[in-house]
Order: sequence, then C-alpha cells, then structure tokens
Amino acid sequence: MKKLLIFFWAVLCCHNLAINATTITNGVLNIDGEDYGQLYVRNDAVVNVLGDTVSTFYLGDNSSLYVIDGTITGSILASDQSRVNFSGGFIDEILVNRECELQLSGGAIHTIKSVWYEYKPGKMITINCDTSKTQYNITDGILKGEWLNGESFAIQLIDTHGFSNLYEKITFIAEPGSLLLITSGFFYQKMFNRYHTT
Repeated sequence: MKKLLIFFWAVLCCHNLAINATTITNGVLNIDGEDYGQLYVRNDAVVNVLGDTVSTFYLGDNSSLYVIDGTITGSILASDQSRVNFSGGFIDEILVNRECELQLSGGAIHTIKSVWYEYKPGKMITINCDTSKTQYNITDGILKGEWLNGESFAIQLIDTHGFSNLYEKITFIAEPGSLLLITSGFFYQKMFNRYHTT
C-alpha cells in the first residue's frame, strides 16, 4: 500500500510539472487571458505577453519575447542570441547571459542581473528613456530615470561574475525612432554585405 501511495504521489507531481511547464519551439504565442507557469522558448519562437501572469521564462537560441503588459512573478532568463523587448508590465528579475539583447522602454523592472560566464564585449542592453534624467549610483547599483511616457523607474543592476560592470553594457536612447533607425541600418548593412561581396 505504501508503494502504491508513493507511485500516485510521483504521478501527481509529474502531472503538475507538465501542466506548469510549456515549451514553444516555433511560431508565435500570444498570452492574453491565460495564466502560464514556466515557459521555455527555443529556436525562432516568438512570445507576446499582452496581459495576465507567467511565472518564469527561459529563452534560448534566436527566440524573442515581447512584454507589453502583465506580470511575470519569477524571472526572465535570456541566453544565446535571444531578444527581450520589455515595454510594460511588471517583473522582479531579468537575467542576461551570453549574446542576448535586452530592449527596455517601459514597465516596472526591479532587477537586471548578468550571469555571463565569460566576458562578451559590446553593448547588450538598450534603454529608451529621458536621458537627461538618468542617474546611476555605483555604490548600490541603482539606475534611476524616467521612461519617455514620464513614468519613473529604479532598476538595480547586479553583475554576478565580476567580468565587467553591467552599466557599461547599456546604451541609452532618448527617442523611440532612434531604435528603429539603428535597427534598419544594421539590417541594411547585413543585406549590403550579403549581395556586394568581392
């Protein structure tokens, strides 16, 4: 009887884990009106968070996450060449690793933590905000400022491995159109290089 109870308990635990963990490998998932547990986003999948609650995101490969509204009760772990665009909603922690890209333009973000295991040169985080009101306190690692809509933010920057100051990985842009110009210039250069090789 005791073995039978242990078996049923194990099946119940595995069933709950399967319900609360979802893997998206391709296509687009819009989250609006449903609560999710953990989401694993891989390959070229795109997830749009338009509302409601997700506990944790794990992004890898070339996946993309767009958070427009809603609450992420756990964290976002962005790795590989994944992209995170956070423009609204609430999150406690975003962890950045490897060659991921993070673009911030709104919302409430408590902490950004680097978990790089090796030094990666260059800027990896873009923040669209009022650059004249941005202040960084190197002692406590708090970055304060205002989004372009006038809402204030205070984000704690934490570098867990000490390879470089996380603040040095940030590019500040004052106008939303600037990001579009930078992105289009990057794609133009890639296409030019592809078709004009010698």
